[in-house]
Amino acid sequence: MIVLNNESRLTMCLRMGKTLAEYFKKIILVFTILSLVVSLDVFSQDTSRIDSIVSAYTHIKEFNGSVLVARKGKVLLAKGYGFADQGAGRPNTDSTIFGIASITKTFTSAMILKLVEKKQLSLDDKLSKFYPDYEFGDMTTIGQLLSHTSGIDDRAIEEKRENFDKTLLSREQILLKELNGAKLRSKPGASFSYSNRGYFLLGNIISKITDMTYERAIRKYIFVPFGLTNSGFDFVGSEKIDKAKGYWAETGKDYTKETPAMDSAGTYAAGSIYSNVYDLYKWHNILQNYRFVNKKSLERAYHQYTKTYGYGWMIDSINGRRSLSHSGGFWGFRSNFTRIIDDDIVVILLSNYEVSGLNMITNDIISELYGKPVKLPRQKIAVALSPEQLVKYIGKYEIVEPHLILEVKLEDGELRIYPENGHRSDLSAESEDHFFDKIQENLEVIFGKDRNNKATMTIIMGESKRVAIKRD
Repeated sequence: MIVLNNESRLTMCLRMGKTLAEYFKKIILVFTILSLVVSLDVFSQDTSRIDSIVSAYTHIKEFNGSVLVARKGKVLLAKGYGFADQGAGRPNTDSTIFGIASITKTFTSAMILKLVEKKQLSLDDKLSKFYPDYEFGDMTTIGQLLSHTSGIDDRAIEEKRENFDKTLLSREQILLKELNGAKLRSKPGASFSYSNRGYFLLGNIISKITDMTYERAIRKYIFVPFGLTNSGFDFVGSEKIDKAKGYWAETGKDYTKETPAMDSAGTYAAGSIYSNVYDLYKWHNILQNYRFVNKKSLERAYHQYTKTYGYGWMIDSINGRRSLSHSGGFWGFRSNFTRIIDDDIVVILLSNYEVSGLNMITNDIISELYGKPVKLPRQKIAVALSPEQLVKYIGKYEIVEPHLILEVKLEDGELRIYPENGHRSDLSAESEDHFFDKIQENLEVIFGKDRNNKATMTIIMGESKRVAIKRD
């Protein structure tokens, strides 16, 4: 029997304590490493699955550009697809710069809300305060310009195609002449009517209040203090090395035609900003954490003043979660910026192909993030049908909610759908009653009959399905 004195017992206890402490530290370290491995494995799976979705769309020529997807502060995917410059063989990367077009409106809206916070402006201010010579200035508010409910009819103005001498008149003077020379599409505040010119006016108002150009104000208050170093306005004149060239297709999906350089000044506060996915991710985080404008201001921005629009944001839902987004496009470029702010999710797609279905890619990515099944797009094979097989489908069809009239015509031996106030879709047949859009193959059209034996046209895009009934 070994007898220990008090000092020996103390020494042993201390040694034992040290050993146990080290032992437990090792256990904790092992579990930490294991949890990290599991976390990295899940992270890797998310990245791989999202990459598979984007790659599938790239394969069928429905995407070419840069993507960033993030959730709760972690970037799951940041990658370029295809070429930024086909001639030079220069690939798109996660740093490539694109014209973002109407995503610019999110910056314009935030700048207006900042001026409201600073009490230099009110959303209820009448436009006549800044433009006393505008015919409808006493009827129109700043808030209505932001929400596209001003009634300004861009299409009517463009159809008049008046030629003004730009050597004698400023951009602002020309804008006022255009506005005074056209009737309103609807009474201010009555209904939604998308208007770039409304945002031109907002850009001018920012300039008047800050006593600097709109572009300089955005740089001073947003780009510089928050480090958006790859964002600017003169896309044509930009000397950034990693700048994408825009491409369009003369026929089908042959995106090999390089678009001419376009002066972004023409789109001004409605669409003149260029950027990349990392800067737009910074913009998401700035807004998400109320670093530029406060929570009350953003609650105003995210309120639905119409069914689909707030102040500079399109408002919808994806997989039952509220989404805030804006898309953009000009010749050779398309963009989509979608946020699920309640779950801190952002999906950014910037394309230098003039493709139309970026929202479809976004929806698939978000479905994947929520564990919903995603059907990857595939290259579809068209079959030839005779005019006799196709003629039975021509006519006008009506979607009740949202109300939309679609006319199906047989032209040059193929079916074409003409929506009211929209671009046509050229269809290819997969079978006698099953068709798909030639450009956006995931848009499917199925002709059939309803329970009352009325002819129908079902339009499917992913999880979205709309049934149109043929008019008698």
